[in-house]
Amino acid sequence: MGVGKRSSKRPLQQVLGQGANVNADNPLEVHDPKVGSLISYEGVTTADGAGDGSTLRDSVLTTKPDYDGNLVIITSGAYAGQARDINGVTTGDTVTPASAFGGQILSGTSFVIVGIRTVPAEVAALTALVVAIIALLDITNFTQEAVGATNANGTTWVDILDRSATGVPITKPTEICGFMVTKGGTWAGNPQVRITDGAGNKIFPFQDEYEMTVDFADATQVLFYFKVVVPVADGYKFQFRSTNAADGVGETLALNNLDVIERG
Repeated sequence: MGVGKRSSKRPLQQVLGQGANVNADNPLEVHDPKVGSLISYEGVTTADGAGDGSTLRDSVLTTKPDYDGNLVIITSGAYAGQARDINGVTTGDTVTPASAFGGQILSGTSFVIVGIRTVPAEVAALTALVVAIIALLDITNFTQEAVGATNANGTTWVDILDRSATGVPITKPTEICGFMVTKGGTWAGNPQVRITDGAGNKIFPFQDEYEMTVDFADATQVLFYFKVVVPVADGYKFQFRSTNAADGVGETLALNNLDVIERG
């Protein structure tokens, strides 16, 4: 069997010890695979950063991808352990943190760039996306319709608010979820209210009408257990009347608010 000649090259040493003997000045560096997979770049600053800690400098970054939006962590020096979101392109040899480090990052400082975005960056991106979608689709619009005091007409239904084809039509599918009314004058009877579609078909409440003092109180918010859904083609009317035919001019009802959500 032939005797091989021992090579002077030490490839394993070159990998683990940076090409020289492993010692205190040239330590063995081993990353946990899970941690290592997150690191996009490890570097050492080649020039002093801004005096207020608002930049760090590494000329090697001009040969690397843009790490804007990722996380930079200082791993040596006076500010070791400080981490910041990157806010700006990094391909020009400068890393700009979203907020300054504790002080100037000097030349020779080691750092890593982690290939993930932190929560603030993600939230900002998602918020911008949601705002853009809402602006594009105009998904919802909450409004409170209000009408001033309107005279009663005995036991005849009076339109206090008309959002049908005969009044000011709605332009989007609508959900009605509550109301508040206030009576004025000297009523002989009790105000009653209801909501109909544009054709006069009752769509609220389940019974024939809501009566003040029986089903709700004066000047008190009423919330619906189930929203009243109104198609655009139907529209709606908010109506009232008295339980006593004697109530007329001078007996009024004001619609303080009708809570409406427009969809689409």
